[in-house]
Amino acid sequence: MPVGLMELNDLPKIHRKVVHMLREAGELTPDSQALVCNERSLTYGEYVWCVGGFAIELQSLGAGPGERVALLCGNSIEIAAAMFGIHAAGTQAVPVNPTYTARELRHILADAVPLAVVYDEDIRDVVEPLLKELNIKHGIRIGDDGRHLDTWKDDQTIRLPEPLPGPENLATLQHTGGTTGLPKGVNTTHRQMSVNIS
Repeated sequence: MPVGLMELNDLPKIHRKVVHMLREAGELTPDSQALVCNERSLTYGEYVWCVGGFAIELQSLGAGPGERVALLCGNSIEIAAAMFGIHAAGTQAVPVNPTYTARELRHILADAVPLAVVYDEDIRDVVEPLLKELNIKHGIRIGDDGRHLDTWKDDQTIRLPEPLPGPENLATLQHTGGTTGLPKGVNTTHRQMSVNIS
């Protein structure tokens, strides 16, 4: 084999959707550690159950194709479970920097028109007035005074909702940095995310 060329078997498996990556990991290595955050952790099996539980909850709120859910969370088990849960629900995720000011958040949330916002409790004083002002139906506060998204980790009956989104479905609305004006939303499909991760 010529130097520098890889055999086809050496290439990473490219999944058509990111949620399928997680489901496969849960099936192949359910007892392997997936997430660790301070004293808390999830195996891949538990991760899938938590994602499925949150996805089903979001669908009960009206989430599905054409809807968006914004994420204003720092690094945590919750943001990991929420991102996949939003995708598994067939909804578009809108990740937003949780350190943004009310003015910055107002523009992005007004542009995205989310059905719900998942946010850390330490920014509740900034986020909750915006939920009311922008008429956003659902606020999901995360933290010790709110809730945690690993509550489904022992419920082995939970499955990811079917059908899972297709490769051309919108996965994420990522807003640009706004260095030349106001931030603009950029749509990303499940296929684009999956290829980049692979």
